[in-house]
Amino acid sequence: MNAVLTCLAVLSAAVTAQVESTETPASRIYVRTVPQGAQIVVDGQKLGASDGLFLVPAGVRKLTIEMDGYDPQTRRVDVRDGWITRVVVELKKKPGETDASKKPDDIEYTACKPEWEQVLSHGDASAEGYRSLGGSGHAVKFERTKMLDYDTVVGVDIFASRYGDPEPPREDFHVYVLDEQGGVLRDAPHPYSKIKRGGDMQWYRLNVPPTRVGERFTVALSFNPHRTKGIYLGYDSDIAQSHSYTGLPDRGFSAVPDKYDWMVRVHLKRSAGAPAAPPDRATAAPSADPPSGDDPFAGPPRDPKEQAVFDERQTRGREVMQKMIERNLCWLIGPPDSVKSYTFRYTLGADPPKEYAVPDAAKARSGLLMATTYYSPLHALVDSPEDATFDRVEVGPEMITLEYTLAEPIDAAYGNGIEGFWRGYFQRPIGRGTLVLDGKTLAPQVHRLGEVTETFSDFAKIDENARVPLRIQIDSEALDYDWRFAVYEPGLWILKEGFVRTDDEAMKSIAKVEILDVNHSAPRVRWPAPAPDATSSWPTISEGWDPQLFEQ
Repeated sequence: MNAVLTCLAVLSAAVTAQVESTETPASRIYVRTVPQGAQIVVDGQKLGASDGLFLVPAGVRKLTIEMDGYDPQTRRVDVRDGWITRVVVELKKKPGETDASKKPDDIEYTACKPEWEQVLSHGDASAEGYRSLGGSGHAVKFERTKMLDYDTVVGVDIFASRYGDPEPPREDFHVYVLDEQGGVLRDAPHPYSKIKRGGDMQWYRLNVPPTRVGERFTVALSFNPHRTKGIYLGYDSDIAQSHSYTGLPDRGFSAVPDKYDWMVRVHLKRSAGAPAAPPDRATAAPSADPPSGDDPFAGPPRDPKEQAVFDERQTRGREVMQKMIERNLCWLIGPPDSVKSYTFRYTLGADPPKEYAVPDAAKARSGLLMATTYYSPLHALVDSPEDATFDRVEVGPEMITLEYTLAEPIDAAYGNGIEGFWRGYFQRPIGRGTLVLDGKTLAPQVHRLGEVTETFSDFAKIDENARVPLRIQIDSEALDYDWRFAVYEPGLWILKEGFVRTDDEAMKSIAKVEILDVNHSAPRVRWPAPAPDATSSWPTISEGWDPQLFEQ
């Protein structure tokens, strides 16, 4: 089966360009650069700026990345037909150019260090990359063993930049100071407007009300990023040992997957009751020694038995995912080979109807495959189950529950519309979730993703193994969707009608699809879409689902 992943919605069509070709390309390349904004050139044609997703023909392609002040990079990339090929490149400054990330002391930020402060940090303050964590946060553990008389946190520096809408959101992000056990000592809010949007990343001083800490403490940052707002935090991978985590005080912490430290520095001062330090340690530099090993977040190192349990859970989780993929190919990946071509008439809101032709279903742009925008961590799990860590795997006769964390958050996208024309659309960075499958059919039932919940119901049986949902509901803080699908011979699964609800409004029909032909023949409905008379019942949860499974 020439499978085509429905992944176009990972980024807006506004950042998508196409290399000219005699046929419609079905393959894509996602290029991420550090720093952002580099010019992407494939086979001599300029496609746009990084970070971005671009349509390119399959095959070995010459990728060139150019940016003023940086050495150009060229590499050969094997682009697979029907897949997204991911390329991540760190650009190097040309000789003689100044790299702001290498000289943090030269960067102007909100406050300088007074003589009565000491600074704790890890690494060499050079940024090897940056990340924004959806549904999570950044945390760094510190020890002040060599500066015992400096016991009060008064400020936190972050190496960062803001992204999203030009106008900063009218809300705060949060700096938490935690004790050795992870308890909150201080919650210091700061406005998003304090961080500049775009441009080079730089250091920012975030003042914190004086907070006494023990010899070991942690600083955590909650930026609550979404598609329209967020903050990139730099990380330094030139370190001996990581002291950094992902997570938030109310959700727990996990060690970062690779060896790097978030670029976070802590300002300390003496308090009136601070203990006197030995003379040879009073003015010593911050500790560069590895932590003592009593990590309050990561816990003790796994013994061989614990490692075996962890490895078995990963194997079992991937086995479940593989079986789920095999049973759900016809909607998670693409139509079966028997579906060669089709055309349909699409009506979006009050716009005039528009006809779409799909001459080759195996090479269709993914926005046309299901006639709506839907890219979820579920697709990321299907694409690369080995990139997920399964935190819980429970297999029962009626229900299977998988809790997972992705190696890197993805930009999940949802919308009524095709290829940039929407009536309702939102995007969320998501890095972890809980997926509930039917224990007998392995059909997804509920997918919990923080503030987004996906519900799948009204499954139709295509053959002995394969099934497709005739109804998908998306419940979020931004918009709610209710999508109804139909199946046409010989196996085309596509939207029939899409509903949307905003705020407290009633659900309303916004998108309709009329199939004109399948394989150049009159369409024959194999499974009709569920009747649109149940839009007020939101959402419908499959029988047997236990909501207690998802309580935090």
